[in-house]
Amino acid sequence: MDSAYELLMANQAQQALMNPAWSDKSEFSSSNIVEMVFDPTLFRPLIANWVEVASHLLLRLKKQVLAYGKSEQSALFNKLLAKSPPKHWQQPAESIEDGTMLTVDFKVGDLTLSMFTTISQFVSALDLGMEELLIESYFPANEDSQKFFANILN
Repeated sequence: MDSAYELLMANQAQQALMNPAWSDKSEFSSSNIVEMVFDPTLFRPLIANWVEVASHLLLRLKKQVLAYGKSEQSALFNKLLAKSPPKHWQQPAESIEDGTMLTVDFKVGDLTLSMFTTISQFVSALDLGMEELLIESYFPANEDSQKFFANILN
């Protein structure tokens, strides 16, 4: 994705994870992954710990707006605030850590897949296009989640 969270590419495992949200949609109103998380017809109902995830995303985006002042990030932040964010997103529960990883619990059929996610950025890249690139990686956080993705990729 780019620095404004526009989805640029998704691998096979990510597509499998996103299929439950995409199965009934022929097109989307946005290609913005964070907007999709807040959309009640896409990922919001599929994330078991949505309040925690949405709060984390808003806090991170607010820091980016304050640090970098990019208009597209500011516009996204304001758009998300208008989409019924968690009531106390500015005072997150003690379980939220402002660290390098976030655990997301996806509901896929009868399964809940627990994944931890990290975002990598090439901050010292000489190519400005590379500096704008964010790579989000999901890793299974439990055995059931690992089995699910092993079955997809085999």
